Amino acid sequence: MKVLTLNHSDINGGAARAAYRIHHALRSQGVDSQMLVNQATAGDWTVTGPSGGLNTVLAMLRSPLGDQLTKTLKTTNPILHSPAAIPSRWHQQLNQSDADVVHLHWINFDMMSIADIGHITKPIVWTLHDMWAFCGAEHYTEDYRWRDGYTANNRPAYESGFDLNRWTAARKHKHWQRPMHIVTPSLAVRLRPTKRADAQLACDRCPQHD
Repeated sequence: MKVLTLNHSDINGGAARAAYRIHHALRSQGVDSQMLVNQATAGDWTVTGPSGGLNTVLAMLRSPLGDQLTKTLKTTNPILHSPAAIPSRWHQQLNQSDADVVHLHWINFDMMSIADIGHITKPIVWTLHDMWAFCGAEHYTEDYRWRDGYTANNRPAYESGFDLNRWTAARKHKHWQRPMHIVTPSLAVRLRPTKRADAQLACDRCPQHD
């Protein structure tokens, strides 16, 4: 079996280190695993970052460009918001590969767009390191729009301006129609994708892990 593991970085950040450990755990069991990232700093031959100067520059520019869209939302929620609207070529590379499984981890900072994820035709395993996959643009939230659906009538009072979270959730609902195998390592995230009112995040099984 060949697995392609995707994360924004290989070792920078908690999700990156978790993805990196899983990647090497697979390799230790004889699985042909390759890690694909936007930011490669480990010096590991099994990790592939952007190739060529132009691709490296483009990868670096994606997050600042995405930040400009985030500024249309006024909120007191200090958590990172990711609209993930800037298209990439990752889905083309993945679909043209000989991988049997694509293992997504933390693919934000505009590594991939929401539409890119929906265009992946390979079987997907997605390890959720926060709430972003089943929320709007926010990575964590204390309200329940993720559960009840993002409507014009249930926007929290601490938000104003463009309803970025509602727009982002609608795009996920539109583009994510293929089933995904969801893994939730965190107790805080456990089972929440199965409680969505609008089934935004399709999944065949949602295993629970402490």
